[in-house]
Amino acid sequence: MITYTNKNIYWNYFLSIEKDLNKLSRFIEFDKKNENVFSIELARLLISSSSEFEVVSKEFCKIKNQNSKIENINDIRREVLIYIPDIYAIEINIPRFGLNYKPLINWETNNNCDWWTSYNGVKHRRNIEYENANLKNAINAIGALYIINLYYYNSLQEKNTNKTVKMEETTLELKPRPCLIKVNRPDFYMIPFCTSYQD
Repeated sequence: MITYTNKNIYWNYFLSIEKDLNKLSRFIEFDKKNENVFSIELARLLISSSSEFEVVSKEFCKIKNQNSKIENINDIRREVLIYIPDIYAIEINIPRFGLNYKPLINWETNNNCDWWTSYNGVKHRRNIEYENANLKNAINAIGALYIINLYYYNSLQEKNTNKTVKMEETTLELKPRPCLIKVNRPDFYMIPFCTSYQD
């Protein structure tokens, strides 16, 4: 069981980012035609979700290997792929808008994700790479954060109970549930409800 004593601060932070993305859908139509739309709010979401992805990924790796020494995204990619070799194939979707993405697909060929490269460009060279703070990159960064959060909490449950825990058990335990994004796999079993913030 996941309780507040387990410090689900990472889950709560993800939910706050995802809720902001949901609010943004009132002002930007979430559609493939709008994937290149960029704004200061999308820059904020891209930077916060990408940075948090790095934090949660490191914590996940520490659960799996307490001697884990990660210095950069390449270390994260190598180590995460040891424990979740098919993570790049995981698809997220936004059912309300009919959108599907594989946020970590570049990891299949041992490359950094487009959204990660854009995050670094926007963070360090915003004056010339601002347009990379776009809808597609923000959705993919938030989707990747969602995926790694699920694996982090699943691993935490397994560590605490000293047994294998199915992902559907983890997704059912994590509350409140996301209101916009879901993982497009039946074994994850989480269905986002817009009313789920009122669990």
